[in-house]
Amino acid sequence: MSTERAERLFLALGAADPALLERSGRRRRAPAMIKWTLAAAACLTLFCAAAWTLRQSSPPPDGPAADDSPPVTETLRLTGGDVGRLHLEALHYGPSEGRKEFLMYVNEERCTAVWTEDAYVIRPLTPPPAELPECSLTVSHRRLVSLEQAAAEAQAALVSEFSMVLDPEKEDGRVTLTAFDGTESGAAWDAANACITLVDDQAGGVFTLTARFFTEAAEGLGRDFADMADTFQPVPEHIAVPPWLAALQEAVDTLLPAVFSGNWTAEAERLLAEDAMVSGYPEDVSAMVSVSAVDISPDSGEAPSSAIVSVRHRLSSEEPYDYVTMELIWREGAWRAVFIGLER
Repeated sequence: MSTERAERLFLALGAADPALLERSGRRRRAPAMIKWTLAAAACLTLFCAAAWTLRQSSPPPDGPAADDSPPVTETLRLTGGDVGRLHLEALHYGPSEGRKEFLMYVNEERCTAVWTEDAYVIRPLTPPPAELPECSLTVSHRRLVSLEQAAAEAQAALVSEFSMVLDPEKEDGRVTLTAFDGTESGAAWDAANACITLVDDQAGGVFTLTARFFTEAAEGLGRDFADMADTFQPVPEHIAVPPWLAALQEAVDTLLPAVFSGNWTAEAERLLAEDAMVSGYPEDVSAMVSVSAVDISPDSGEAPSSAIVSVRHRLSSEEPYDYVTMELIWREGAWRAVFIGLER
């Protein structure tokens, strides 16, 4: 085994000191200052129709008949800070299919998360050698399917791929399936493993979290993936979000139309910190832009003082995805952007 291959395998197994791992993220261009045309404009109808929205539910009013009562509001559970950094994600499938949001904590000391065409994929910062089985945790979503049906289909798929599939583990709103290549006595160190967690989205669909790794990495990356999956939480419309998160979402929804159009309202301008650095499109693209995913990453899940927002979008189905990155800070009772940049 070569020195380079041994080092990559060592890291993949989870035996390396996290200090040796380089943190990774999306590259950000040096911001170019752009003089925006300032105008008091109405909200962009097209953008607002496609904007990602988190709803903060209010208590049901008194008086309506039982059948007319809104669903009981639950509170978003911000747990898992010991696992990694909080990420609030939005999966978009177009206006006809709606949007689905979820919360999970990502271990950014050992992993990085990226969007593919229709899924959120978490991979180790240092991947194992190419000849070893894949190591990743993928989050995807299906509409109009029951948890039972999704579990039965996932189990059938695992049976066709792996020699051993264990009995499902079931808890409220979740089903977990585990499979590996081997026998009842165990598996070879480099044998492929999979763990699928299915979560009811509470709106007629199912989130699927698929973890893949090899046997020797089970106590390293496999454990990391399991810990992150444990923090996964769907965010249906009746979930009440904390005030800081509702305010952050409102600030992003105000800033994004200005970023895409170049028309900055007085309200949007107030959300810029003094000496904020802003760059973006040199022309109005609001009629073409399609937002595909939004990621909010605060520095804390309880009372954050800063947050990074990444907005995945593109101008046509033939073009690659671009990202608007916003860095915001909490100052004087409001979120204010200190940096807004475009990665193309």
